Amino acid sequence: MALHQGASRTAVSGSHCELAFMSSVPLRTTSFALPFSTFYSFTCSPLSISHDRHSLPVYSESPRRKSPKKQKRLRVSCARVEPLKVMISGAPASGKGTQCQMIVEKYGLVHISTGDILRAEVSSGTEIGKKAKGYMDNGMLVPDEIVTDMVITRLSLPDVNERGWLLDGFPRTFSQAQSLERVNIRPDIYIVLDMCG
Repeated sequence: MALHQGASRTAVSGSHCELAFMSSVPLRTTSFALPFSTFYSFTCSPLSISHDRHSLPVYSESPRRKSPKKQKRLRVSCARVEPLKVMISGAPASGKGTQCQMIVEKYGLVHISTGDILRAEVSSGTEIGKKAKGYMDNGMLVPDEIVTDMVITRLSLPDVNERGWLLDGFPRTFSQAQSLERVNIRPDIYIVLDMCG
């Protein structure tokens, strides 16, 4: 899965872990080439996502004066952007669960984990859940094809399309990543949590 191609990488070091994210989506600008911020941070800075309208200050300068005259406001209509899509992975004790909870609460994304999906499918007695249960009862790992199909199905539901998603701990293997790539499921941000020494 081409998560790293053309992506910018930022790392934030802390006393316990290193948070790194990669963004594969370029910053958006308006049709008038007036840039506005699309900055993603999961530490202390707020997330600024483009809205339908932005009020931008515009200054009118006199030829004899260097200081701006009266400040005016220009209202610019911007295209509505798609909901945020995030993938996150981390080593044990890296604080991934805590970060997921904070991200979901702050930005309203749908939290999707393969464990939750598997349990829901098995408890609902769906066809794919029965297949997964057969492997689980025998102490075997559920095949990539089954897990990937469940994830793709979950990502196609209306709540995800409306609010965006946080995909927790998936993909885990190269074949899973390839399966998502084939159906054009790509994150805007890929977060990796590593333990620091």
